[in-house]
Amino acid sequence: LCLNRLRDERRHRELEQQAAQEAPPPTVGANELSPDVRRLLRDLSEPVAAAGVYYHLDAMTHEEIAAQLSVSRRTAGNLVARFDEAMRRQAARTSR
Repeated sequence: LCLNRLRDERRHRELEQQAAQEAPPPTVGANELSPDVRRLLRDLSEPVAAAGVYYHLDAMTHEEIAAQLSVSRRTAGNLVARFDEAMRRQAARTSR
C-alpha cells in the first residue's frame, strides 16, 4: 500500500512536470479562442473544460483548481490531463 502511494505520488509529479513543459503559456483571452477550441470546450464535461481553462488561461495551479472545483489536487491534475489529451486529439484532427 505504501509503495503504491509512493509510486502514485512520483507518477503524478512526473505528469505535472510534463504538462508544465508541454503547455504553452496563456496568450489569448477568452474572447479570442478559435472556433475549434470553443467547440471542444462545449463538447467536454464541465469539470474537464473548467480545469483546462483555469490551468491554461487563468494560470491556476492544480491546488487552486482543486479548491475552485471542490475536488482533490490529484483529481484536478487528472482533469487537466484529460483536457490536454482532448486538445491534442483536436489538434491532430484539424491538422489533417
